[in-house]
Amino acid sequence: MGHTFTETQASSGAHVAVVGPSIAEVLFGSDTAAVGKTIRIGFLPFRILGVMKDYGSNLNNNVVMPETAARVQDRRQRPRLIQPDRGLSALQ
Repeated sequence: MGHTFTETQASSGAHVAVVGPSIAEVLFGSDTAAVGKTIRIGFLPFRILGVMKDYGSNLNNNVVMPETAARVQDRRQRPRLIQPDRGLSALQ
């Protein structure tokens, strides 16, 4: 459902994501309802471009985003990856 991010989105650090079907279901009720919506991972908003196929496993809970978007700067200007366990929520 939907699509993955483009090379341009990946290299530019666009805040876009593809989510697992479990995430789409819990936050938006269905795969189709999730596409185009925005989620917040930690403090960063990400627009959902697509929903992954149901693999019937823990992969259904994954969020895939460009690596460049996942990197944030700390006070010392060292890149680090965002921590998805700090919260995932739907933006209204």
